[in-house]
Amino acid sequence: MADGGEKLHHDIPHFLSGGGETARLIAAYDWSTSLGPIDTWPESLKTTVGLLIHSPVPIVLLWGVDGIMIYNDAYSIFAGRRHPKLLGSKVREGWPEVADFNDNVMKVGLAGQTLSYSDQELTLHRAGKPEQVFMNLDYSPVIDESGWPGGVIAIVVETTQRVKAERNVVAERERLARMFHDAPSFMAQLDGPEHVFTLANKAYQQLIGHREVIGKPIREALPEIEGQGFFELLDELYASGESYRGDGRRIKLQHAPGAPPEDHLLDFVYQPVFDTNGQVTGIFVEGIDVTKARQAEARRDALARLTEALRDADDLAVVQFEAARILGETLGVSRVGYGSIDPETEILSVDRDWTAAGVETLAGTLPLRDYGSFVDSLKKGEFVSIADVAKDPRTAHAAEALRKRSAGAFINQPVIERGRLVAVLYINNAEIRDWSPEDLALIREIGARTRMSSERIRTATAIRENEARLRFLDRLAEQAAKSLDADAILATTTEMLGRYLNVSNCAYADMDDDQDGFTIRGDWSEPGSPSIVGHYSLADFGKLAVTKLGAGLPLIINDNLAELAPDEAATFQNIGISATICMPLVKEGRLTALMAIHDKVPRVWTSSELALLTEVTERSWAHIERVSAEAELRASEQQLRTLAQAMPNHVWTAQPSGYLDWFNDQIYAYSGLRTSELDGPNWAAMVHPDDLPEVMQRWTEAVEKGTDYETEFRLHRHDGTWRWHLARAVPLRDSDGTIVRWIGTNTDVDDQKNVEGLLEKRLEEKTAERDRIWRVSQDMLLVADSRGIWQSVNPAWTRVLGWSEKELVGRTSEWLEHPDDRQATRAELERLVAGMTTVSFINRIRARDGEYRTLSWSATPVEGILYCVARDITEQRQQEAALKEAEEHLRQAQKMEAVGHLTGGIAHDFNNLLAGISGSLELLEKRLATGRLSGVERYIQAAQGAARRAAALTQRLLAFSRRQTLDPKPVDVNRLVAGMEDLIRRSVGPLVEVEVVGAGDLWVTRVDPSQLENSLLNLCINGRDAMAPNGGRITIETANKWLEDRAARERDLMPGQYISLCVTDTGTGMTPEVIARAFDPFYTTKPLGEGTGLGLSMVYGFARQSGGQVRIYSEVGKGTTMCLYLPRFLGSAEADEASITAAVDKGDGETVLVIDDEPTIRMLVVEVLEENGYTAIQASDGPNGLRILQSDTRIDLLITDVGLPGGMNGRQVADAGRVTRPDLKVLFITGFAENAAIGNGHLGPGMEVITKPFMISTLANKIRDLIDR
Repeated sequence: MADGGEKLHHDIPHFLSGGGETARLIAAYDWSTSLGPIDTWPESLKTTVGLLIHSPVPIVLLWGVDGIMIYNDAYSIFAGRRHPKLLGSKVREGWPEVADFNDNVMKVGLAGQTLSYSDQELTLHRAGKPEQVFMNLDYSPVIDESGWPGGVIAIVVETTQRVKAERNVVAERERLARMFHDAPSFMAQLDGPEHVFTLANKAYQQLIGHREVIGKPIREALPEIEGQGFFELLDELYASGESYRGDGRRIKLQHAPGAPPEDHLLDFVYQPVFDTNGQVTGIFVEGIDVTKARQAEARRDALARLTEALRDADDLAVVQFEAARILGETLGVSRVGYGSIDPETEILSVDRDWTAAGVETLAGTLPLRDYGSFVDSLKKGEFVSIADVAKDPRTAHAAEALRKRSAGAFINQPVIERGRLVAVLYINNAEIRDWSPEDLALIREIGARTRMSSERIRTATAIRENEARLRFLDRLAEQAAKSLDADAILATTTEMLGRYLNVSNCAYADMDDDQDGFTIRGDWSEPGSPSIVGHYSLADFGKLAVTKLGAGLPLIINDNLAELAPDEAATFQNIGISATICMPLVKEGRLTALMAIHDKVPRVWTSSELALLTEVTERSWAHIERVSAEAELRASEQQLRTLAQAMPNHVWTAQPSGYLDWFNDQIYAYSGLRTSELDGPNWAAMVHPDDLPEVMQRWTEAVEKGTDYETEFRLHRHDGTWRWHLARAVPLRDSDGTIVRWIGTNTDVDDQKNVEGLLEKRLEEKTAERDRIWRVSQDMLLVADSRGIWQSVNPAWTRVLGWSEKELVGRTSEWLEHPDDRQATRAELERLVAGMTTVSFINRIRARDGEYRTLSWSATPVEGILYCVARDITEQRQQEAALKEAEEHLRQAQKMEAVGHLTGGIAHDFNNLLAGISGSLELLEKRLATGRLSGVERYIQAAQGAARRAAALTQRLLAFSRRQTLDPKPVDVNRLVAGMEDLIRRSVGPLVEVEVVGAGDLWVTRVDPSQLENSLLNLCINGRDAMAPNGGRITIETANKWLEDRAARERDLMPGQYISLCVTDTGTGMTPEVIARAFDPFYTTKPLGEGTGLGLSMVYGFARQSGGQVRIYSEVGKGTTMCLYLPRFLGSAEADEASITAAVDKGDGETVLVIDDEPTIRMLVVEVLEENGYTAIQASDGPNGLRILQSDTRIDLLITDVGLPGGMNGRQVADAGRVTRPDLKVLFITGFAENAAIGNGHLGPGMEVITKPFMISTLANKIRDLIDR
């Protein structure tokens, strides 16, 4: 030790000994400029430094006002790369990033106070870059020899890792909480023996209808599951500590207070939660709602089971019941069934239905109207779905009755046949039920499949029943044919029909002359049933019987006690009848007879039973009439034979079967045969063997079809010669049209036949000539079938197109057609196949050289065969094109001539208008120069009036040229006409009566309303002038017009939908010559000076530019009708806009770029903008304007003239500007027919057009409207 023990070896002061690396640095540091040499430090400083350098905790001493930093090894590690530069530095300079923080530390510490921070967050640059750190900081003052704080000592413990770890734990917990909350499966935590909810995620809340359950015991939170076993299960698991898994377990839950519980199927787990002592503290619930999945599976299974059940079923009742059972079990409803419906009585008849346990069946009959008006929906074929019968207006009044029938909710699917309701599939549920889309889809699917299966069974059953019916009818006809007595025939008929249908009684009756009384003359009754023969009054059987039978309709009653009034039913019951079908026989409008079948018990009659009774009744009456007719026929036959014997021709007769049974004497004399040697098939011996097959075939066909018979054949004469005869025969029919005899004749035509031989030779020659035409025709001839497949072609196809016959035949023309013509060609082929004729149809067909030839087709369908002629018009089309071009040159020349006439007229009119404008302005200038302001308004008004007349003349000229800029909008023409009616009346004067006839439901059209108003006013004024001076009537009429091809061609329009606006006057009318020139510019029939000749030209130009047409219908001396046809617009008309006033909404500093080559216009527009609060930028041509648009300058609106110098028009500038400013709003200014440059009057979004000249207020409002969009 040296120097009194103050220093150790190597000059390290004693108080720094053992202090580590930092102590050596302190000893070696030059403190002379800050704290002074170490030897001079006060003892308080040395003592403090000696303490801190030996501490393992990071400690730093901030000495003096500047906070000179002295620290230990632990702090040097905390300081990072800032060490050792921090040593001896001022704390503010050593840690500049937290200078403010340390300033406060020094201020508080040197004041003798302490500071303590826990997990203080600071950003330090320990490694040369910002770093977030957390620290526990404790600051205390260090008292020096003066008794005052000489510095501040800081204990620094970094907690960054711990803080971040704790935050990660919190974040993880929050993430887990979010996962719990957002988990797709439902989760909940139930704590304690009362199972109190402490957690429930979103899925669980959704399952229980978003109820507040946290903090509530489950019995209080979910009371509706009482009795479903869940409370008991939770109690058991809480006591035992066992877990539980439920698969597809059913639970009923409410989704709203007072709402009916809904079924859910759940897969879930109950997992007990244990504390550290192994005791159950709660139960964790987790699961998924598999209701929809299980229901979908059940529906698929139901459809599979239904398919299996229907596969081999052949009983309709079984099919319908199985479908009802499967549907009922799958949906879990109360009742499902099928029932037939009488659409007249609205009575539902049910044989059998499926019901759930404890639910009664609807088997029997049910008057549907008693249970609501939903039957009206069924009759319309509508699917009826009712969730709550008490709330649906169709069933609310009958809700109690329906609920008693276990139908608190129901679905009815109607079965419609031939437009009538015949049956229904019904699904009933005792409780209220919101039928899901899946429920409805399953019902429709099962209904459709059952219907298909039912139709199959019905078809098979109908075939069997029809076969049985035909066998029965054959037996009946066979038995009835044995008798010629009407009563005997009817007795046989009633017995056979009654036994076949298994009814109690079958009867027939004759009506009295009063149409009320009738006598049952005979009946058949089954054993045990009484006969009902006797006299009765039709009125006693009820109004239905009188109404139906009197109208010639069958009376059908399934259960008279249920369907008729008691007194009417009693009449039936008194003779032992409960069910009836009665068929009327009406002759000459009078009810003459009845035939009926009856049953002693209620019975739902089938359509086949009704059909059989109808047919038997018709056959019976026909047979009776035929028997009577045959008796009459036999009497007349004798007369016929007597007459036939006197005829020179051969005469013969045959039975209805075709059996020849009589010949007159002339036939026997011709043949040399004896009587009866020709009967039956023996007559064929007279016919030449070569002719016999055809003769037999034609005679058989005539007999089978009941058609007239005619043929020619050779008959053998007794002298051995064969002579040609013409045989004709006709059937003789009774009053019902049944054939009772055939009568025929044979006429000798041998001499005529010799002449026919010569004619046949001529026919062969004609055929050969036709074949030559086929071969040499320059037109291409074609025969095709109804599918368009070519059957034969003539050689012209090879000459014109180069294809061989083999390449063309057996294919359609599709492989040769031009791609653009295929659709039209297919459509024309369909027209041909539908029986229409093709005339001048044009398409292009590819030749072998690859070029397409233009063909004009004519074709006619005949009995499924298409006969076609095609002509090559390629060169003709080319010549027509050349002619059209020449005509266009001629029209241009004529147009230039018209322009010459136009120039003079324009010059005259505009000179007058300009004189008015310039004169008014000159006088105004003089008044202003002399200060005389009174009366100047009339000069301003005169100038403005002349300007407006000039604008109107410009618009009329533009309309004539069909180049005016239109502003089309959806227009209700009826509303437009109504709005102009007063103006029109004032314009035409008091001598003209104006009548407006507006069509109801008039379609909307899309036109410029101002131009339409102008056109209408022009037509009305023309009509007024045509009726001058005496006046007359003008009728304005609107209508909807659907123009087919022909009507459209007549009006030079495309086929389609149009509205017409017609103006009819009662004036002098027009001659055809005037009509032909009426739309020519400057053509007028008015006296010189009274008409410009532009009015109708303007109307014509407006109509054509709007996609329509104008037509004149006139008769000299009677009047004229001018009709505008405008295309229909598929949309709604715009509401009437309020008229624009001079009031203008001010701008708000928006920037507007104005481009116009006319300085005056540019000056006016800029002045309007600046007066109204806008910032204006000017450019005189397109390129300069585009440069501004391509800069960064703010532009809210572009106003540009359409015609601009510099190589770019206004539309091109706007389009180029929108490349960099896609939302740029544009207002075009146009002075004449420049609309082609802006898209032929059709503007893009965010674009508007205003036509010069314009009102200043109109311009200002247009600007404000565009900016505000």
